[in-house]
Amino acid sequence: MATTLQFLELSSNKGSWTLTSAYSGTPADFAGPRYDAFVFIRNGDDHILCAYRAADGTTDLFQTTLSDPPTRKVASINLGTGWSTLDAFKYYNENFLMTYRPDTGLFGFFSLGSDLAIRGRYMYSRFHAPAMSRDFTMVKSFVAGGRVIIMGYGFDSGSVCLYRIEGLVSSQTGAPPIAAHTVWDHVWAPGWTRFAFFTLGKEVFFLKTNTKFPNVNIDHVLDDPATGTSEVHSNMQLVDAQTLSLVAPFERDQGHPHFVAYRPDGAVVAYRIYSTCAGWSQLANAKAVAAAHTLLPVVIDEKQLFLLVAES
Repeated sequence: MATTLQFLELSSNKGSWTLTSAYSGTPADFAGPRYDAFVFIRNGDDHILCAYRAADGTTDLFQTTLSDPPTRKVASINLGTGWSTLDAFKYYNENFLMTYRPDTGLFGFFSLGSDLAIRGRYMYSRFHAPAMSRDFTMVKSFVAGGRVIIMGYGFDSGSVCLYRIEGLVSSQTGAPPIAAHTVWDHVWAPGWTRFAFFTLGKEVFFLKTNTKFPNVNIDHVLDDPATGTSEVHSNMQLVDAQTLSLVAPFERDQGHPHFVAYRPDGAVVAYRIYSTCAGWSQLANAKAVAAAHTLLPVVIDEKQLFLLVAES
């Protein structure tokens, strides 16, 4: 089985927007066993695609450019087996990879040096209320009030929790000096999926879709995350809301929020979110590779790109 990478480019000409394919193919490093999770990090001037394989824990790191092929492996690390989620954030100017597995509720935080080697690892789980960390189907890090916040949500239970990453004076040997703390614990309706976090001004919002009780919402993370979130708009109209498989946020025009939506047959649509958070307008659409399981926005050489990953 080979992995197909496709990069779509969103561009405008005199106010007219287009989505076009900038690359589609299988780089040599992706011709082997499939990867299970991907995330981009920024290391200096380089855009690094991190590709994780759950079976053996291998995470290969690829410098990504606007070339053919677009990826070149520059490092390989091992994060351990069995993780279901891979995310990334910066803390104290250092890159962190965040992993999670729902069966144990364990988070892994791995600090990376500029040489892309693991400098330390910190593990966190919570087995009692409030904010038990098991059975999340979505985990995502974001920055609110200058602090790293992590949200976890369970599709079946509706449980939603917020955790805050804090710095420590010192840590045990081999662990980065950070700790996760419980911030907020709540229960929503079950069935929410395809979360897309974005900022407007200095505030954090997120778009989400409910496929069990059909609905599309935008919510706001309150200024003090310990007070949770509030609904901004509900029952919003999103084309193909119940058949989309991937949604990802991105920024344009000095940080204005946008998102891109993907349907399993390869239909891709880019949207601009209104500053009122009351809706969105369509910018461009395209037909891309079908059955993609990953959609990642990235800006390279000032070009807005979207990476789609599919198996063939």
